[in-house]
Amino acid sequence: MTRRSSPVIPAASAISIASLTMASSILRRAVFWLLSSSAIAYASS
Repeated sequence: MTRRSSPVIPAASAISIASLTMASSILRRAVFWLLSSSAIAYASS
């Protein structure tokens, strides 16, 4: 039984890890922007 699909798994895991880190950074930036905008709106009111 030849395992021809073995190099696909590390590539998929690397892609998923990269997309996960990119999504987490985007989420962190969105949360920071939301907090800062809400703080500015609260301070200006």
